[in-house]
This record gives sequence, structure tokens and C-alpha cells, in this order.
Amino acid sequence: MFKDRGIQGGGRINWRQLMNVDLDKVQKEIDLSTLESLLNNVTYANLDREDLERLGDAHFVKLFRISQLTIEYLLYTQDYFQSVNKVLDKKGKEWYEAAKELESKLKVKHEDLKALKKELKIK
Repeated sequence: MFKDRGIQGGGRINWRQLMNVDLDKVQKEIDLSTLESLLNNVTYANLDREDLERLGDAHFVKLFRISQLTIEYLLYTQDYFQSVNKVLDKKGKEWYEAAKELESKLKVKHEDLKALKKELKIK
């Protein structure tokens, strides 16, 4: 879907990694490092008929729960970055206005300096 971003997919799911994760612990401790370690495994892997035939419902329920937690984490991250972006936009606008004001003052001072130099030349 996002090939222009250099993201590649197509591997197989590492079921051992998924099944070794204690999701209750991940949720209770808000273990983002474990969740992040599963992102590539879940996001870019392909499921095929062999997976469906070979594995039981427990595997797919766990995969679904991991997907839910991952989506929740990504939505939280998106909200966080949007709020940070709003703060940065506000600060940027404030700095831009302050710079414009300083530039205006500098222009006035420059004109004053020119006038003083002219006055000194006349005397």
C-alpha cells in the first residue's frame, strides 16, 4: 500500500514470536517496546491457506488482539503527534510574528542611522 515510502512486505508471520508474547502483561504494563517489536511481524507478513489449515483459533485470536493493541497504540501516537504539531505551529507563528516585529524595528533603526549620518555630514 505504501510502496513509495520504501515499506516492503511479503514475509511469513513469526507465529512463535506472537505466541510467546504475554498480552495481558503487555496491556497491564503498557509495554510499548514489546508491542513495537511485533509491528513488522504483524504489519508486513502475509497470511496464506497453509496458516489457516495448520494453526488453531488461539493463534488467530492472539493475532487479532495484537493487531487491536497495535492499532490502539498507533492511534494514540497519531493523537500525540497532532497535539505536539499544534503546539509547534503556535510557537512557529509566535516566532514568525516576533521576527517580523524585530525586522520592522531594525528597519526603523536603520533609517534613523542613515538620517544621523546625513546630519553629521552636513555639519
